[in-house]
Amino acid sequence: MATKLVNVENGFFAGNVNPTQHSTNGWDCSISENGTITCSAVWKYSDGEHSIHYVIQPSGFAKLTLKTPYKTKTLRKGYVVPKGMKLSNGVIGLAGGYIDNRYAYYRDSSFQKFLEEHKISAIKHEDPNQVFDVRNAQHGRGSCYSSLNSAGTIAELSSNLDRSDDWEAR
Repeated sequence: MATKLVNVENGFFAGNVNPTQHSTNGWDCSISENGTITCSAVWKYSDGEHSIHYVIQPSGFAKLTLKTPYKTKTLRKGYVVPKGMKLSNGVIGLAGGYIDNRYAYYRDSSFQKFLEEHKISAIKHEDPNQVFDVRNAQHGRGSCYSSLNSAGTIAELSSNLDRSDDWEAR
């Protein structure tokens, strides 16, 4: 499922013929006079109309809602900017595909720039205080692994130094 990015600068869609209306990837987006951004995608299936709506208030509060003939479900809600700050320049990501599997998100432009500079194409919101496997490798004499535990600093918890000379040379 492809995700299209829509740039928002100074309260308007950037690089668009109409600064308050934008359509991409099956989504129709608009910016109201009070600064509320609304993006919606609607498709008729055999069981009826399915729609997804992403609304971002000027305060930074956003809500993603899925509506099918059988139910209406809030998929995500909360502030996309620190509480108390106003919505600023940023990027809205709009996923394509089957309506029920679509998603939308907002990222501040400085965060999006950081991701692009480090060639990071996707992120996943998870608890950072957990054990992560950094490397799992197999070679002729056994296995090599590393793990780290994240709580704001990186600390090596364990490693297997049973590495072949050939692997070390690489």
